[in-house]
Amino acid sequence: SSTSDAILRKAMGMGCPDTSVCDAQYYGFFNQVYAASRQFNRYNHGSFTWYKVGGTSNVQYSPTASCGSSQVQIKNNATAALYY
Repeated sequence: SSTSDAILRKAMGMGCPDTSVCDAQYYGFFNQVYAASRQFNRYNHGSFTWYKVGGTSNVQYSPTASCGSSQVQIKNNATAALYY
């Protein structure tokens, strides 16, 4: 496969956790965009309340806490969804 195919296969990073390999069910540009937009919608209309719009939250740089973190101002739903 070409480089662009590999990039499009995981375009949004959906199903690709920091700590494991990507889940093949999300491979492909359509699957990436569809699943990621569905997840973003869930973040904005569900029980996800860790990052409040208008607030400041401590966000880790990595799943490994020893890598550090910083305070991030959550200005809108897109920013909150990014950090989820």
